[in-house]
Amino acid sequence: MAVPSHDHAYPQLPAKPDLIQLRKQAKDLRQHYLAGDAKTIAKVRQHFNPKETGELTLSEAQLVVARSYGFDSWPKLKAHIDGINRQHMAQAVQSRDLAAVRNVLKKRPELADACTGQGEQRMIHLAVVNNDPAMVRLLMDHDADARVGIWPHRESTKPLGMAQERGLDEVVAVIHEVEAERQQALSCPNITVSPQQEELVRLIRAQQNDLAIKMIEDEPELMKQCDRDGKTPLHVACDVPNEAMV
Repeated sequence: MAVPSHDHAYPQLPAKPDLIQLRKQAKDLRQHYLAGDAKTIAKVRQHFNPKETGELTLSEAQLVVARSYGFDSWPKLKAHIDGINRQHMAQAVQSRDLAAVRNVLKKRPELADACTGQGEQRMIHLAVVNNDPAMVRLLMDHDADARVGIWPHRESTKPLGMAQERGLDEVVAVIHEVEAERQQALSCPNITVSPQQEELVRLIRAQQNDLAIKMIEDEPELMKQCDRDGKTPLHVACDVPNEAMV
């Protein structure tokens, strides 16, 4: 993972940086800039040439925050933080630290189904290898997929196949139990469709992926919501088809 070279001109990120807090920092910076705060204006001008109109968009404020920490862009800062969070998550899963994993998932629920950073290996693979039913349950409760394998993608490389092959009966039972719960939940006819969910579906169908991704990053829970036809955003992207979004 590439890390920017910092000198004394740049403040150091916390050991466990929080992207949500950095987004809030960018929003606060923008508000103070628009309010005419002299120190904020000076900080912005140090890292970015603002428009003469006095306007500053949120993406421009995020750029200023990223550059203030020594990164060329917000995506590069985000990629750096994602790597740190993924590494911390993998270490917590491997050490069977349920409390630490829960703490990460409160802020970054999508990491439950993320790769560990070691090729295609996912967090749930680590939990299965550890024969840790409680961790498998926690990850699957946050949408980890027990049927995604590692190249060459044989059954034995999938978390479920690995558990079956190793005779880990408790882990196998947990996987089947959670999958049954998911199937029952998806069959529920009482679907509440929020305006945000409808907008996300519209963006995915229109292949406006940058805006759709921004919505998902801001509200990860949208990934779990269904539309009026009972389809998640992933189902919608597959239907379009919108390969990049899938």
